[in-house]
Amino acid sequence: MTTIVETERSILDVVAAGLIVVGPDRRVTHWNAWMVAASRRTAADAVGKEMSAVFPEARLAALTRAIDSAIEAGASTLLTNTLHPELLPLRTLAGRPLLHDVMILPIGSTPKTGCVIQIADVTESTRRERFLRDRQNARYHALVEGAPDVIINVDSAGVIQLANPASERVFGYTGQELIGVKAETLFEPTSAWASISASANLPEPPERPFEVCIRLKNGTLRYFEVSAARWLDGTRAFVTAILRDVNDRRATDLALRESERRARENATALEELNLALKASGKTLNEMDRRKDEFLATLAHELRNPLAPLRNGLQLLKLATDNPELIERTRQMMDHQVTQMVRLIDDLLDVSRITNDQIQLTKEITTLDKIISQAVETSRPIVDAQQHKLTIGLPAGEILLEADAVRLTQVFSNLLNNAAKYTPPGGAISIEGRQRDQEVVVSITDTGIGIPKEMLPRVFDMFVQVDKSLERAQGGLGIGLSLVRRLVELHGGSVEGHSKGVGSGSQFTVRLPIAQWSAGAGRAVSEGAATSESIPQRILIADDNEDAAASLAMILRMQGHDTRTAKDGADTLEVAAEFQPDVVLLDIGMPKLNGYETARRLRSAPASKRVLLVALTGWGQESDRLRSSAAGFDAHLVKPVKLDQIERLLADNLPAQAARRTSAEH
Repeated sequence: MTTIVETERSILDVVAAGLIVVGPDRRVTHWNAWMVAASRRTAADAVGKEMSAVFPEARLAALTRAIDSAIEAGASTLLTNTLHPELLPLRTLAGRPLLHDVMILPIGSTPKTGCVIQIADVTESTRRERFLRDRQNARYHALVEGAPDVIINVDSAGVIQLANPASERVFGYTGQELIGVKAETLFEPTSAWASISASANLPEPPERPFEVCIRLKNGTLRYFEVSAARWLDGTRAFVTAILRDVNDRRATDLALRESERRARENATALEELNLALKASGKTLNEMDRRKDEFLATLAHELRNPLAPLRNGLQLLKLATDNPELIERTRQMMDHQVTQMVRLIDDLLDVSRITNDQIQLTKEITTLDKIISQAVETSRPIVDAQQHKLTIGLPAGEILLEADAVRLTQVFSNLLNNAAKYTPPGGAISIEGRQRDQEVVVSITDTGIGIPKEMLPRVFDMFVQVDKSLERAQGGLGIGLSLVRRLVELHGGSVEGHSKGVGSGSQFTVRLPIAQWSAGAGRAVSEGAATSESIPQRILIADDNEDAAASLAMILRMQGHDTRTAKDGADTLEVAAEFQPDVVLLDIGMPKLNGYETARRLRSAPASKRVLLVALTGWGQESDRLRSSAAGFDAHLVKPVKLDQIERLLADNLPAQAARRTSAEH
């Protein structure tokens, strides 16, 4: 039976939607807090039971078939309240029936390890849909009921479904007598209705209304002008016909001119009616699109962090005697959980996504770090498809001012698409290059390609593509739309390229580089570093503890004795005890900034001759002058290449020897 670890359980319980996990034996393994409130059944009432046993009073045939389909065939199913009004007996906190949609998603690859049942509350959206529909219907009926001419609605089978009160005054038939009657039986000849119906499907209406002959209830014949328009109610098609009595017009020109005036009025009324119907349909379609976009994006994005988390759980089981591997795995899982929580926060807030109101948390990071995290996220699907993945990035680090989680999401989405739309055993490459003040990253695959006519639209939401792309898994709409939004929020751009079907695809992302100007300060020698590494005592001070610890680890591996400090005050304390030969000092630190810390180090007798290096993200001319005035010997701009530090250490050897000789005497 599928199990849920405590971390995953806590995540599922805070989701503002019903989440049920079902094992391969069709029994419930997890029942989140939302379901407890909506079903009035505790987790103890549900876990270990089949859904039919949890809800014995409900008819769950459709849900049972969907669960079987997910576990046996890996198929996802959406059950909507509109099509299946009796899904689950859920209620709101006030005790009213809760309208809801149900999404059933498979878990695992082959064989399936169960499925997830997600319940979305659509009570409010359904209420809004009904309000809009009722408001438009009221306007429609006001126009129809008060019209002086006969108005009939005829379905696609030619049967009258509505006739306004004017039908009794003009035809002699009441509205109820006409409902259910074939429209053609009113006309002489009966073929006239076919011409009217066909005219409603034309791109442009006829220049003049049709003139037809109607047999009234008393058997007499009269002439009428007919205006017709076709419209849709969901998937059902109707023709609305307005019939005006023009019998007297045939006798005099005056009657003809009056009839033409009234026909124009009716045309205006019909246009207003059509606009009202179109506006109603557009509003309802937009609401449906937003709801579907939310559900699809949620399923799409939450799968990415789950793969490395599952791999991490397996590693923790196997690596019981490898503390280093356990720690790396823990850090990876912590990163993925953080990313998942941020995704859930954003995906549950539909308005922020659909209105481009996603908030970024920017910081200085590096391109290679972002690409590495994206590859880590996408590695399971790449390996599952047995693709060859090659990575080519610039030799030096490239700084970006970016939201690392969001850019990781961008590149993992592009990698996932490349893997999904490339046949097994294909090739995928990530190539990065610096071009002036921007970095250009291209992800290229040998997959099925994109038709040229579809390239301008691949970043649109829910675009329909041709059959060659429909053979792939799920289409190109959602992930690429989110990619474009996130890249543009970073001040960049993204575009797709393909020579056509079967020719592979390439997606290119351009992002601005975080640039820092060169300036004054002690120059770093460009010559080769010394080939011999003489141990020195080095103190690294940086409030970014990960940065300080990783640099200290690298220098220790080269034989140096290192210490770290997390702020200015801590630096002074460690320096007094450690007596370093070299201090690599960040500028922007809490308690005491780097400038003040440098001045205090220079005032201490033991640190007067120490090699003091500014290690900072600030690199303008004024920054270098200020660091020199504070007592720094050199000014290095992050990210620093290791050979720059090695050259400084080599240059410092004579001064170090002199200090140690002086100390010995």
